[in-house]
Amino acid sequence: MSSHRLKMSLEELLCRTALEHFGREHLEQTVVDPRKKAGPLKRATVEHPTREQVGQDVLEILVAAQTQADAAVHGRKEMPDRIALYSQHASHLSDGTLKAVPVAALPRALRRAWLEDDLGILDVGLPRSIIHTRH
Repeated sequence: MSSHRLKMSLEELLCRTALEHFGREHLEQTVVDPRKKAGPLKRATVEHPTREQVGQDVLEILVAAQTQADAAVHGRKEMPDRIALYSQHASHLSDGTLKAVPVAALPRALRRAWLEDDLGILDVGLPRSIIHTRH
């Protein structure tokens, strides 16, 4: 994976797309397994995805994944409409989910991100016309 992050709006779209494609149970395993294998944190920056951003199902999956992988952000008060998530964990989850969803199931906006990642490039302004996939 390249070292750039998707914009929050694309991460939200990725969460919803992955949930629709995999279903809740399979998505939970897709999120939990890589989290269990991740190494130690390099930095302890924390993000707070909300229910409004990712939806209730994805929020519950993230909470379950944190619990199963023992990756909760300690010292943070739990809130029902958001989760405290280490940025490094969020990046790994986003990267892994983008690779796990078949390209054909990705909306056009995410296909560009997938292609950039697959080629190992940052957004260098490739013409969108060369990125479109045929249906």
